[in-house]
Amino acid sequence: MLPTSGLWPSRNDTSYPSNCNNNAFDPSQISDLLPEMQVRWPNLLTSSSPNSFWEHEWDKHGTCAQSDSKLASEHDFFAATLGLSEQYELGSYLSSAGIVPSSDKYYTAAQMSSAIQSQIEDISPRASRHVLYFSGTLFLFIAFSNLLLV
Repeated sequence: MLPTSGLWPSRNDTSYPSNCNNNAFDPSQISDLLPEMQVRWPNLLTSSSPNSFWEHEWDKHGTCAQSDSKLASEHDFFAATLGLSEQYELGSYLSSAGIVPSSDKYYTAAQMSSAIQSQIEDISPRASRHVLYFSGTLFLFIAFSNLLLV
């Protein structure tokens, strides 16, 4: 399983809004989600407070998702993101294509994108431009051309 980085609303021109209002992050609103978040969406900002990464995601992206009625609250935003993380198991898509963690084997963005695109019909072709590898950590950005939350 690959940890989740977040859910980022975007515009039709592929840019994305950020910090859309002053609705402050309130961890009590997601207390029931915390056990799953610690597994699927861990705080990778280990030098900060325990909720700092989630606070950042809410402030920067969640506040902009509130215009969608299915993401209208802090709880809705985080629950939907966890649901997508569970629905789209990117780690299993990669491993089924033979792409597994390795200290001596490297994979191209095209290989990773192809492995994921073979499993997800509605993935945008621009996703292949957003696979980054940093100091042993894989950052994967998947862009859906039309993602509807039901």
